[in-house]
Amino acid sequence: MDIPREREGGKKAPRSLPIDPAEMFARLQNSPIGQRMMLALALPIAGFLMLALWGVMDQQRVADDMRHLHAMTHLATKVSGLVHEIQRERGLSAAFLGSKGLDFGAMQAQRHAATDAQAELFSQALAQLPTERFAPRLKKRIAEVRDDLANLSAWRLEATQLQVATEVQSARYSALIDALLGIVREMHLMGNGAELSRAIYAYVNLMQAKEMAGMERALGATYFSAPRGDASARQVFVGLTERQSHFLEQFRFYADREQTEFLEQALSNDNLAEIEQMRAGVFLGTSGKASRSTRIVARWIDLASWKIDQMKRVEDRVSQDLLDATLSAQRGAEKVVLWSGGAAVVAMALTLLIA
Repeated sequence: MDIPREREGGKKAPRSLPIDPAEMFARLQNSPIGQRMMLALALPIAGFLMLALWGVMDQQRVADDMRHLHAMTHLATKVSGLVHEIQRERGLSAAFLGSKGLDFGAMQAQRHAATDAQAELFSQALAQLPTERFAPRLKKRIAEVRDDLANLSAWRLEATQLQVATEVQSARYSALIDALLGIVREMHLMGNGAELSRAIYAYVNLMQAKEMAGMERALGATYFSAPRGDASARQVFVGLTERQSHFLEQFRFYADREQTEFLEQALSNDNLAEIEQMRAGVFLGTSGKASRSTRIVARWIDLASWKIDQMKRVEDRVSQDLLDATLSAQRGAEKVVLWSGGAAVVAMALTLLIA
């Protein structure tokens, strides 16, 4: 049997009395009307505030995601500019090395300066982003790009001194471009909603198609600088053409109608037919039977440069559309956050006022 403990002084602790529901009801009936209204509204108000808080937090997350995606899209425009100049430098370097240093030497300095200017813009854009918060894979890609950009001067010196094979030099540039495009490909993971995801896929596939055109430009410069009849070089050339067509088809699938029409208009030119003629010469092996011609190489460089320049125009249009879309989504989410928070505050104020 439990023995009740005594307080100091020898008095027993009073036992708690059972709660009488009737007494509680009577107290509630006698309480002021304001208290009764507060009690009646307490649960609905708590539920409303929790719902409002959840909505505000969700929309704030969307706004933060769109802000980050908008910043990444801005960085992607700088990546695009840098990739374009590296593609042009790669092709000219291939033509220079393919001619054993006889041709295109005077154009190298100007091309290097253009690449360096875009590299500086890329670095400035990257410095404005919180790279320490990036995912490990994205950090790795950025580190690869920085390392390769630091090696550009050494690559150029080796080419000037004819101390590097054309294939090795082109592979270096291609690896740098692939690392840069890898930064943009990370945007695949940031799409929020079907429309934005399709826009990102269209943009990335267009950049990949343009890179295939850039690689074709460099390989063609090498091929026409030193014509040869081996089938392996032609197979690589054909492979690049097929991959380029594949990425363009992917772009057409994901892009909207205006973007697709802009691409068709940009590439609607007699230059495209001439490119096809020169391609056919490579495919059939007739170019390998011809002697080296500076005029033919220069013409190929001009035509292929025209094509990647036109694709760059389309790329700029798509990137601007993506910037507008992400900014619109960000502002829309911020408005929802503002209105949801304001509605919660007003509801609470009215409840207190009524009470």
